[in-house]
Amino acid sequence: MGDKPRILIVGAGIAGLTLAAGLARQGITPVIAEIADGLLTRGLGLFLTSNVFLALRRIGLDKTVIERGVVIEQQVQTDAAETPTRYHDFRLFNARYAPNIGIAREGLMAGLLTGVGAQIRYSNTIVSLDQAAGGVDVGFSDGTRGTYDLVVGADGTKSTVRKLVFPEIEPSYRSFCAWRTLMDGSERGATLTARITPGLALGSFSVGPFSQPRGDL
Repeated sequence: MGDKPRILIVGAGIAGLTLAAGLARQGITPVIAEIADGLLTRGLGLFLTSNVFLALRRIGLDKTVIERGVVIEQQVQTDAAETPTRYHDFRLFNARYAPNIGIAREGLMAGLLTGVGAQIRYSNTIVSLDQAAGGVDVGFSDGTRGTYDLVVGADGTKSTVRKLVFPEIEPSYRSFCAWRTLMDGSERGATLTARITPGLALGSFSVGPFSQPRGDL
């Protein structure tokens, strides 16, 4: 076999860490550049459906993620008066395919990080991309340079990679708005409750234990 490919991942969020973990399963250690000074773990409770866990299983991270969340066994939909109107049992589907779980972003990031063998270069991003004969020549914000066979932009809606490669393209925002928050709870319930009224849906589910948001794990 020849030399292993040189891969740069820009962004150490959910997408960047998942890709890094998948590459690690293939014996490839990428370089990861993250503009923040630590992993962004704050502020989100996530509902991960079974297709997510089928993907996590393929890179060997399903168990370490599951143990940081709560398996959701059912969904109860109610009206504005909290009268049940629909019921969905997830247990058979969970057992046959893969579970649906509630998890805090912090728990998901911690689980993904267990499969990442690469060192993350915090407080660093890219400032230039130039195609060269030997690969992509990359300039970093800390003044260093590197050459890679592949550069992956996993750096969100304000992607520096996109701005450098396609400077004329801007994100197109849609008329959808959602708020999420984390609240203390005394029980790790297995039910997702969805209250539906015209133009509004309010859902709640357990995400497991979480600590105060912090910059790194």
